[in-house]
Amino acid sequence: MKNILFTSYGYNDKDVSESFTSYCLTKQIDGHYDYTVYTKDAYVGKNVVNIKTVPFFQKLGYYRALKWDYFEFILKAYSQAKKDINNYDLIHHISPISFRYHNPLSKLDKPFIWGPVGGSLPYPKGFERIENKDSLVCKLRKMDTFRLKHDPILNSTMRRSERIVVTCRDAKRLIPEHYQEKTVIIPEGINIEPETSSNELDENYIFSSGRLVPYKALDLLIESFSKIKNQTIELWITGKGREAENLKRIAAESNVGSRVKILGAVSKQENIELLRRSKLCVFPALN
Repeated sequence: MKNILFTSYGYNDKDVSESFTSYCLTKQIDGHYDYTVYTKDAYVGKNVVNIKTVPFFQKLGYYRALKWDYFEFILKAYSQAKKDINNYDLIHHISPISFRYHNPLSKLDKPFIWGPVGGSLPYPKGFERIENKDSLVCKLRKMDTFRLKHDPILNSTMRRSERIVVTCRDAKRLIPEHYQEKTVIIPEGINIEPETSSNELDENYIFSSGRLVPYKALDLLIESFSKIKNQTIELWITGKGREAENLKRIAAESNVGSRVKILGAVSKQENIELLRRSKLCVFPALN
């Protein structure tokens, strides 16, 4: 039985986004392979090694987008892995999922998989109004695409990878031509097993969820929702972020303020329940 070492900056079964994705990916191989997870999260598990980073970085701006303490985490992970490398047959980088983060563990004398990676995608043309609201994030994405071609450190991770796993075709297009042959597309999965015993399914609302930031395009969703002729259906949105008040204003100006519910942050289980009971789910993110 092979023993796999995962590096996962975020790793938590109670969280959302890539931290939860990382947790689910490792659980899918449980019973098939032995494995160990290096993570900076304080998750408690028999297969998990917690690598602490300085909490100070969490107070810096754009912490979630930039992951300021990733470099501290990955250097400590490299030092630990170098000592224990004979215990592993394979190294797999799961998180962060963005292209901007290299992984020095690829230098170790074991097969290395990089992915799933799929961040850094540029906005489609025609959305300059929203792009201007997230000018710093957009500049970072443009820098990421430049670095994929010209950054020797990032290229060293790709060069040493046995496989580069991306989540969609647009992400694969960003990979330099000489690494395309070892790049594979594996879309993110979804759990189809029942998560709830609720019988109150298919209620009269449309559902959306995500951070309330410009590139999630929830303002476009509200504007589109206002054009629906059915005056009884509602739009429910979960999540938190700096766009919350702006979205409420847009809903009021579009004459659907009474039918748009900005519910704020909810638990993961409640989010699943709201999704299951909705007529449909709309995810309008631009990238």
